[in-house]
Amino acid sequence: MDSNPTAAVAFPLNDNVFEGAVVSRRPDVHVIDKLDDGSTFEAVYTPIVVRVDRVHKGGLKAGSEIVLRSMGGVADGVKYVTEEAPAKGTFAKGHKLLVFAGSQEAVDSESTAAVTPHFVYLESGTYLVDATYASGTADDSPASRLSKAEFKVKLRSLKASS
Repeated sequence: MDSNPTAAVAFPLNDNVFEGAVVSRRPDVHVIDKLDDGSTFEAVYTPIVVRVDRVHKGGLKAGSEIVLRSMGGVADGVKYVTEEAPAKGTFAKGHKLLVFAGSQEAVDSESTAAVTPHFVYLESGTYLVDATYASGTADDSPASRLSKAEFKVKLRSLKASS
């Protein structure tokens, strides 16, 4: 899936779009989710605590903390690896992010609700850099880089559709 800013804004499953800062990383969690068809999905993720600074779409509140599922890791003897998630270094304490995520919910084996990000952009000076994929982009081209001001113009369309 293309992870450029235009695609991120247009993606229909973004229930929450927000800016925030990484507060902490928790130990990896092994989850098992029973799907509607009766099958199970098993994964490991690193819970990333993010302070919500500004909400562009969804019901999150500025000043609150939310947990992101940073897919991949090792827990309970299970190793889960994916290149289709941001690199763990994206979530260093203090990093400022723009996150496009699904709904905040707990899967079957979780005790607290979290969101799984669809698109993640890391603030770098006056720019936002696409950090959605660990390797850069889905097609291995250089990651998108857009000025924060230009990106905020793209985000205005979310207010009309939320």
